[in-house]
Amino acid sequence: MDTSIESLLNELESFGLENDITVKEDSPKMKNITKDTGQFLSLLIKNSKVKNVLEIGTSNGYSTIWIAKNFINSDAHVTTVEIDDRKIVMARANFRRANLEKYVTSHHEDAGAFLKRQANETFDFIFLDSDRSHYIDWWEDLNRVLQRNSLMIVDNANSHREEVADFIKLIQSSESHDSLIVSVGKGVFIIHKN
Repeated sequence: MDTSIESLLNELESFGLENDITVKEDSPKMKNITKDTGQFLSLLIKNSKVKNVLEIGTSNGYSTIWIAKNFINSDAHVTTVEIDDRKIVMARANFRRANLEKYVTSHHEDAGAFLKRQANETFDFIFLDSDRSHYIDWWEDLNRVLQRNSLMIVDNANSHREEVADFIKLIQSSESHDSLIVSVGKGVFIIHKN
């Protein structure tokens, strides 16, 4: 890994942990993925040869950088969506610092509205780490924009099980998808669209 990107990831990891311990309100928390989840995402991305990733829930760009660093010197790209004003500004600054701007397009808007505008089967990988109360409402569009034989990864499957339980049941009842919860980080729910 590029040492400047590795250094930035370490810095953002520390910042996120410290910030989330000291901040009492929910909105200013970074709620970043764990380092091992970042490594897991990076390995999946690297080995599946994806070209067009969608991330819902940018925060300060920590997870986006784990994804986009695999796209250096390629034509692959990550599109990321964040609704929070402060976090999107931080994320964009972090993409510049990582020198990954040409591999990332960031959208500052509601994810549901963004998804509605996307063409069918636009993305070959989706990482979902956002407001879990919207996942079921977004499912039809998430499924529509995901290409066949592609993965969707959902964070916090173990740490916030009660918040994603109905979403998980919905996917597990689908004959068009295979799924599995993996105990990496806070738990990731892996969905394969057949």
